[in-house]
Amino acid sequence: MTSIRKTFLLLAFLLASLAGTARAADETAAAEAAMQPWLQKIDNHLYDRSWQDAAPSFQKAVTEKDWANALQTARAPYGKCLGRRIASASRQTVVASPTGAQQGDFVLAQFHTSFERLPRAIETVTFEKVGDAWKASGYYIKPGP
Repeated sequence: MTSIRKTFLLLAFLLASLAGTARAADETAAAEAAMQPWLQKIDNHLYDRSWQDAAPSFQKAVTEKDWANALQTARAPYGKCLGRRIASASRQTVVASPTGAQQGDFVLAQFHTSFERLPRAIETVTFEKVGDAWKASGYYIKPGP
């Protein structure tokens, strides 16, 4: 193989890798953008709307009433959300799994969040790709370090 051909193949491989990385970054950014308004619904006690805007897998796992009750128990005691910033986000694709894990494209993000009565908390949010949209499929909150 000639040196020029090797260089061309290497360049083509690098460009394809960069394009894949850029697409993954775009998808992660799109999921992060969808997380903010969903979290704001929770902040504003619009628990029913946050459930309605969640992924079908989420809605199958928890009823709207149970979701509202869980948030009332878990979030209401902390008071008003004072601020939230993303700490990390990673995109994962799950394919057929012997453990039965749900298949699909997911973005898992953690936020450093402060509340009136909990100055440091960690919110973990999972969004999954549903058609062309990113929708919530998981939420967890705990006191931060």
